Amino acid sequence: MVTLDQGHGTTISLFTDVSAVIFDLEGVLLDTETTWDEAQCALLARRGHQYNRDALKHRLTGLGAAEAIEVLIEHYRLPDEPRALMDERQHIMTDLLGRGVRYVPGALDFVRHAAAIVDVCVATSMAPELLTVVTAQTDLRATLPSPIFSPADVGGVAKPAPDLFLFAASELGANPAECLVVEDAPNGIAAARAAGMPCVALCTTHERDRLRDADFVFSSWQEVPRIGSRQHRLTNPAQ
Repeated sequence: MVTLDQGHGTTISLFTDVSAVIFDLEGVLLDTETTWDEAQCALLARRGHQYNRDALKHRLTGLGAAEAIEVLIEHYRLPDEPRALMDERQHIMTDLLGRGVRYVPGALDFVRHAAAIVDVCVATSMAPELLTVVTAQTDLRATLPSPIFSPADVGGVAKPAPDLFLFAASELGANPAECLVVEDAPNGIAAARAAGMPCVALCTTHERDRLRDADFVFSSWQEVPRIGSRQHRLTNPAQ
């Protein structure tokens, strides 16, 4: 997957030999993870709790709504009925997202460049209802030259299960081993691994050590080699 050259740089076949790129949405293309933090704070404050981001963020990011609620219930020993709590959190997020959504800097340029060379798509654990809000608040559908897949396409199964990534590869007609996944969360990296796909991660949501299971970790989009790049001096491998 990665081969050392005879000079001081590193040749990354990850970026030259792929036939498709699968992007996560939140934290990779859209800057919504701080909004999720705000939503968790609001939800828990109503119950007299403080949101412990350090303990929970890496467990929650990338999960489906139902699974994330189970994590919160278990951690805080909440007496709430899961479905009611999930609906309440979704209402909070709907309100917050309705105030505006921004792109992660550099994301769209990378996607457009990749789409000119290989097949691309988005595979996100975001609930379809929130995805509708996001697409209404942005020009995502018009700007993104790719389909967007969610758990609704795979019977509600979200990351870290591999189903969503495998479905995306199938829809693109691509061999999973030749798909490059771009993620920002441990659960997404685990899903890519389970799907047999190479994965690079961005430190847009989590610290580098949380993302060590990715093939490579980059601080921002500006550091990521373009698809088709023959050579790139790599200074920050995940290992």
